[in-house]
Amino acid sequence: MEVALFILIVGVLAVYLLLIRKKKPESPVPEIHKHPYAAVRIKPHQHACNAAFDMSHRVFLVSEAPTLPLNDCNKADSCRCGYVHYDDRRNGHDRRGESIVMRDAYSKKERRNEERQGRRKRD
Repeated sequence: MEVALFILIVGVLAVYLLLIRKKKPESPVPEIHKHPYAAVRIKPHQHACNAAFDMSHRVFLVSEAPTLPLNDCNKADSCRCGYVHYDDRRNGHDRRGESIVMRDAYSKKERRNEERQGRRKRD
């Protein structure tokens, strides 16, 4: 009877420890950008500075985006500008095709001879 009670207590304790172990919050993992061309554009507020309006047409890669408020901002204490986020900086008109060098390399006639020639005269 004592052995059964001991085994029961050890079993309950083991289950309890497993449940507690799973409930511990995991350490935060830094978010890695899933899109290599993730980008932002500055979205100026209605009464934003001229620097924000001047830069609002440019799209920046996330890693190259300027911090807000901008360095040239003359309303930094009341800046309410933000970012518009894009998954891909490139748009349909800006996608690069094959390079000219590669296109020329693959479009020329092959220079292989029809007959296989060896290095020696008798081949």
